[in-house]
Amino acid sequence: MTFPFAARTNASNMRAASMEPLEVLLSTHNPQVDKLLGGGFPCKGFVELLTTGERRGEISLLIHALTHVKRVVWILPPQGFTPYAPAFEAAGIDLSRQLFVVPASPEEAFRCTEAAVTSGEADAVVAWLAPLARDEDRRAVSRLALACTSRNVVLFGIRPASLACLPLTADLRVQFSPVHKGPEILSRIRTLRRRTFINASASAEIPLFAQAAEPAKPCDRPSTPLQQSLFPELVPA
Repeated sequence: MTFPFAARTNASNMRAASMEPLEVLLSTHNPQVDKLLGGGFPCKGFVELLTTGERRGEISLLIHALTHVKRVVWILPPQGFTPYAPAFEAAGIDLSRQLFVVPASPEEAFRCTEAAVTSGEADAVVAWLAPLARDEDRRAVSRLALACTSRNVVLFGIRPASLACLPLTADLRVQFSPVHKGPEILSRIRTLRRRTFINASASAEIPLFAQAAEPAKPCDRPSTPLQQSLFPELVPA
């Protein structure tokens, strides 16, 4: 026995599904990582990157993914990381489209990040977000997650791996942990995606590229305030 109505409904659903635009993903240029991420990083939403002090290629993956977008705001830590211009240029990133900000405090880092996300002038924001006091941190992260839902921008929040025990607020959490196997050092990458009922997780041990940005020597750098327009050349005269 056939059910014409069901057949028409299924055919209609298939046609509608075929007309839906496919999600654009940002490839990391590492097939193993892309497979783990389901094709690459999302082009919008909140992505939380949890790392240890021993960076093993996470920044390189991020830089390769950002070659697919134009305008990026970097909210840098006060020390410990300096953008390495040759690595950016070798990856194909236009430095004239990058804005680098060095907040004076963790609280200011969250404020600058939210301003960059809601500005409408950035395609991606990369922010080192040090933990705040527990309740304050939860509220600040929730504000960023909410800001990302209504903007066509992706936020990469780089945070300490010690925060992995906290509930997932971001759309995607990617945790990097070094794994020593003889002379080879791998990175155990664990992903956790927010779902309506049950969060989806996956993990793999993958050798990553050498990091693409040189760490800075400890030094004090002046705070760079977030200017009125993140990209002045886009503002009409």
